[in-house]
Amino acid sequence: MEQFFFGEDGSKLFGVLARPTGPAHTGLIVCPPLGEEMVSTYARFARWSKELADRGFAVMRYHARGTGESDGKSTDFTITGAAEDAATAVRWMRQNGNVERVGLFGLRFGATAAVHAKAEADFLILWAPILNLQTYIRDLLRMRITKDMIHLRADRVKVTAKDLTAELDAGRSIDLLGYETSPELHRQMTTIATWPDEPPAPEILWLTIPTEHAQAETVANGWKNRGCNMDVRAFRERIFWEDFSSDFPHQFAETSIAWMDRTRVEAAGAR
Repeated sequence: MEQFFFGEDGSKLFGVLARPTGPAHTGLIVCPPLGEEMVSTYARFARWSKELADRGFAVMRYHARGTGESDGKSTDFTITGAAEDAATAVRWMRQNGNVERVGLFGLRFGATAAVHAKAEADFLILWAPILNLQTYIRDLLRMRITKDMIHLRADRVKVTAKDLTAELDAGRSIDLLGYETSPELHRQMTTIATWPDEPPAPEILWLTIPTEHAQAETVANGWKNRGCNMDVRAFRERIFWEDFSSDFPHQFAETSIAWMDRTRVEAAGAR
């Protein structure tokens, strides 16, 4: 495992790279999810990175700007910033990874960053991406209120979602489940479309849960019509990103590895 900083001065990102003992055939960049979901999955993705390295992948995990060991304050974290960080990681892997292909992998908000990265990645792997950013931020606000009620043992809320939104609209950051949320992040959550019209990569694997499959197919069909090689599948996996157990979505993982191996062979045959 290699630990290092990369990117431009003033906005350095902290990265960790797992390499195989021999040559790596594929570079995979793990775009981190947001808040508690990043914390709850951190150790699990670290273990998976080592497993992938044993199978010939060079796997980079990194902290987005304004989080973890990377430069910036928590208020610097935005959707556009997270997307730029993913693109920076792709450039680093192309220059330093000595790999045939480079792809972006993301869970939940990490998938959002991958989709918006404009990184010219060879492929994307999306696990249960956030389907609607506006709904997502509203759900986080409601969770904050529910948590306050439980913590304070109150029978009614003292701060409403409307109050929290008013704070953000007035240009003031708020605490959202222990993480500082800036007015700019909230603005982007409520104004940026979750899905761009153009496919973000030539090849995309989208793995989701059954309740989200229909909406995933709708987006995927639009990208297919614009020439993207899309593969959308649904599995009854446990919602592992909501807990701190050691459970891992083995169907997601094995499907992703098999897909990367197959598409790598197909790409090599087409050259």
